[in-house]
Amino acid sequence: MSKGEIWNSFLEVFSKTIVPSLITVIIGVAVEYRRTKKLSGIQIITSFIIGVGTVYLMHDYIHETWKGKMTTVMVSVITAGSIKGWELFMTFINNTKLSDVIEWLSKR
Repeated sequence: MSKGEIWNSFLEVFSKTIVPSLITVIIGVAVEYRRTKKLSGIQIITSFIIGVGTVYLMHDYIHETWKGKMTTVMVSVITAGSIKGWELFMTFINNTKLSDVIEWLSKR
């Protein structure tokens, strides 16, 4: 790859994937803060890491499957879905005691 191709690839990933994902995460954090007023720094940081990381890992699939105007919408949907999935997982972990998990695993 030439230097120009690498630069164009970087700009495509940044402008069509990272920026819409960051905007979705920022809106999601703002809405959650306004709704509950209880967000820790760890929750905010993990929202950014999970949201942007998931979309970055799925970048090629998103851009091959949804071309054109739907790309930005699907980036936002996948970002919001991954953040909500992470929040549900963390709620489950926080509400479940380790002894309950060990007991459930030992029954299987």
